[in-house]
Amino acid sequence: MGFYSDPRKLDRFKLEFSATISRLREEWNHMKASKFSDAQKAFIIKQGEEGTPVAEICRKAGIR
Repeated sequence: MGFYSDPRKLDRFKLEFSATISRLREEWNHMKASKFSDAQKAFIIKQGEEGTPVAEICRKAGIR
């Protein structure tokens, strides 16, 4: 007897999946806006691509 052959298991899966999606949606709606502009983010990423150590990038950008 497989997972999908038992309707109770499928209903429980649907319920758990729905609750997870709802929780993720709620967290997404309450996320804090970034303190960095898109240009600042691009600059930070570029520094990393150029080989600047991550610790130095974070220190300069004020990231803890």
